[in-house]
Amino acid sequence: MLKEPLTILQLITGTITLTGVVIIAKPEFIFGSESEEVHESRLEGTILAVIAALTAAFSMIHLRKLKTTPGMYGFHLNIFLTFVSMQWQLW
Repeated sequence: MLKEPLTILQLITGTITLTGVVIIAKPEFIFGSESEEVHESRLEGTILAVIAALTAAFSMIHLRKLKTTPGMYGFHLNIFLTFVSMQWQLW
């Protein structure tokens, strides 16, 4: 999106971050079950955490891209995204 080269440092930190997400999520097929009680919301929570991380990453990319766009375009995009995010909160 920004047409910037991907550096080796970014690849390393991205891999470490994803490894940390897997360790925190503790999937049962890797770590086994901790107890007899099944955590039904674990999968939902993990999926929502990944979606939140992707949304945060895309918003950072778009903020950097808006630095190089004309003022009114950025303003209209900001208003549109505000209304979209307000609709998600109402669900």
